[in-house]
Amino acid sequence: MALQDNFNAVYNKKEQAKQERERQKQQNKTIERLLQEELQRVIEGYCEENKKSNLYLLKTKKYIIDQVLKYNDILIPKESKYKNIENIKNYLSNIYDKTINKVLKIYKIIDKEQEEAEEIKNILIIEQEQESEQVQEVKHGLSEDTKQNIRFVLLIVLLAPFFLLWGIIEGLCKRK
Repeated sequence: MALQDNFNAVYNKKEQAKQERERQKQQNKTIERLLQEELQRVIEGYCEENKKSNLYLLKTKKYIIDQVLKYNDILIPKESKYKNIENIKNYLSNIYDKTINKVLKIYKIIDKEQEEAEEIKNILIIEQEQESEQVQEVKHGLSEDTKQNIRFVLLIVLLAPFFLLWGIIEGLCKRK
């Protein structure tokens, strides 16, 4: 029985240690995710104020990592591997390029959508200008084809009484 109790105690300690390691791994993954999100947020803020091409400079990398370390509010447990600031810096350095590429892809998509929106806006402006030109054309006068048709109709209307009178006169002359 004592042997069984000793075995259970050792097994329970191993199981507890395994659970503790799993919990620490989960905490570390959560910390890594939060650090990556914070890094992405700082990079996006940097892009808003500066040139995107400066992101690849070493001094910019150090500046951004320092900003993440300075302004993050991530609670790090004492037993975490990220309790040491150097471990956090190393992690941020390792994911820096990947995060830059992710942010730049997002900005590329946003820029493309803005260009498409500008193109649509320009097309709508051109269509509105064409419609206003057509409305002004109707207001200010008729097109040349319409003017020519109206002249032809007026000419027929003016000449019709002359031809009618001529036909009457000729008819009277033939009777006499």
